Amino acid sequence: MSYFIQLTAFILTSCLFYESAFSLHVPRFVTLKSNITNLRVGPGMQYPIKATYECKNMPLIVIDEQDGWIMAKDVDNKEGWVHSSGIKSARFAITTANGKISLYRLPKQNARIMSILEKGLIMQVKKCNKDWCLLYDENIKGWILKTNIWGVFKDEVFGKGLQ
Repeated sequence: MSYFIQLTAFILTSCLFYESAFSLHVPRFVTLKSNITNLRVGPGMQYPIKATYECKNMPLIVIDEQDGWIMAKDVDNKEGWVHSSGIKSARFAITTANGKISLYRLPKQNARIMSILEKGLIMQVKKCNKDWCLLYDENIKGWILKTNIWGVFKDEVFGKGLQ
C-alpha cells in the first residue's frame, strides 16, 4: 500500500510540474477559428454579447484567462471575453499601415516587391526576425516590416531559417 501512495504522489507532483512548466503565457497572440465569433462582456455564456467578429483568422491578444474563457483585445483595442474553443494558436497578422504596404521577396527594403497590400488584410505569419515577418496566403508570400502589421510583438522572434 505504501508503494501505491508513493507512486500516486509522484504522478500528481509530476502533473503539477508539467502544467506549470508548460502553461501558456499571457499576453500572447491567438487567432479566431471560425467565421463568426462572439465577444462577450464577461467570461460566460450568461454575459451579453459585446461584439460579433465575422472574420476567420482575426488575430487577438490574450490579456487574461478564466475558466475556459480568454479576455482578449483586438487590433482596435476592443476588449472582451471569447471562449477558448473559439481560438487557435496559429499565427496570423493584420496589416495596419495606411496607404499601400509593400511585401518584399527578402527582409530588406531594397529587395524586390512581391505585392502591394492594403490596410486590413489578414495573412498567416510563418516566421519573424527582429524587424520583419514572413507572411503568406494561398496566393502570395513575402516579408513585411513589423511596424506595418498587428499580431506579433515588437521584440518577438520565431520560426526556422530566419534571414
